[in-house]
Amino acid sequence: MARNDSFCHSDLSEEIEEIIAESKSGVRWGIMIQSQTSDEVVYERNSDEFFIPASNVKLFTSAVALTQLDSDFEITTPIYQQGNPPRLEGLNITGQGDPSLTTSDLEKLATTLKESGVEEIDTVILETGYFSQPYLNSTWEWEDVYAFYGSPANSLILDENSVNLTLTPTTVGEAVNKDWENAIAASQWDVESNVITTPAESDSNLNLRGQLGTAEIYLSGELPEDREEAVWGLAIPNPDHYFRDTLLATLGEKGIQVRNIEFSEGSSERGEEMMRFNSPPLSELLEKVNLESNNLYAESLLRIFIAESPEEDMEVMEESLTGLGINSDHYHFADGSGLSRRNLVTPSAIAQLLKNISLTEAEDIFRSSLPVAGVSGTLENRFQDTPLEGNLQAKTGTMTGISALSGYVELPNYQPLVFSLMVNHYQVSASEKREMMDNILVLLSRLEEC
Repeated sequence: MARNDSFCHSDLSEEIEEIIAESKSGVRWGIMIQSQTSDEVVYERNSDEFFIPASNVKLFTSAVALTQLDSDFEITTPIYQQGNPPRLEGLNITGQGDPSLTTSDLEKLATTLKESGVEEIDTVILETGYFSQPYLNSTWEWEDVYAFYGSPANSLILDENSVNLTLTPTTVGEAVNKDWENAIAASQWDVESNVITTPAESDSNLNLRGQLGTAEIYLSGELPEDREEAVWGLAIPNPDHYFRDTLLATLGEKGIQVRNIEFSEGSSERGEEMMRFNSPPLSELLEKVNLESNNLYAESLLRIFIAESPEEDMEVMEESLTGLGINSDHYHFADGSGLSRRNLVTPSAIAQLLKNISLTEAEDIFRSSLPVAGVSGTLENRFQDTPLEGNLQAKTGTMTGISALSGYVELPNYQPLVFSLMVNHYQVSASEKREMMDNILVLLSRLEEC
């Protein structure tokens, strides 16, 4: 439980330093805590030095989204037809990077075509040129590109470009069963599994490694017979082909024959628009980005900025952030999600971003996308039974050796604050480091004006 004794601003530094002193040597702390409404700095430590921010990058991606796009912005996937039922000369699906498209959407398309009397399509064109290749970020670590959270962002995303592989135990000493969530996605993977079922109550020890540049993965380890299952979320290696193959299968199930299907970078003669799919509005897309820390949604938004901007690559980020008063000397971004370890940012830049965007019309959408302490998202199980439960909104960031938390806090006896806490090179468990960060922030609840 939190202590109730209060203290003045002048005593905060000593209290925080006591917590930081518990860290092992080599750990780097970066902290900026300041007023949300003035230039007053409440506490800072290495606030102008670079740190790897992990998913705190999503704060910047979200802020740029709100400056580049309307609040009711939706990502559209228009579909065009040439000719009339029962035989269409062409069907064109123009991808524009909607990460919310699912197989059920393709089923709706197939149903619409069938109900309109379509029996045959000469050529289906899949436009995939809106996002440039390569789809994968070259600065991501190789082990991440196999996982669901490293799914590639292409123009025609389907089912978040990921698939689950479930392992279930069998008889002790025998191989486990492998079950794929989706057979079409599974066909892209070449899986070799040496996972063995072990006695009940034994330790579970599962490992996955891949062959870089291939669709080969190797599973090894043990799974106790009393464990129900183990689920691996995997990225789909070739998302364009996954979309194509799923579309063909879906149309085939409705009895619609496709004579030819091909990819195109773009087309000037698409035909007449017959329908379109719309993503949720920007406010809901940002909830996926921040509340759930969804990397694919963040990368899709970044690629949309780039596709729609005359600037090249990450320059669109710098232009927007400069407009928000963020010094470009205080950040370097390699992606939009934070998965790259080449992202660098200072705690002061994050605090300044949080403060400055709260002065704009975008404040409500921005803040409502953030997890709430003890209530929602990645903070649902943190700060419970403390004064900060329900009173702190922040974005988490976690990678091996890296932890970050930045956001807003409302205090009972002190002014509203913005904060950014980042820790790099820690050697303890992630849970221990999160506890230290949480303890620092809980201290703020004891601040009073004096």
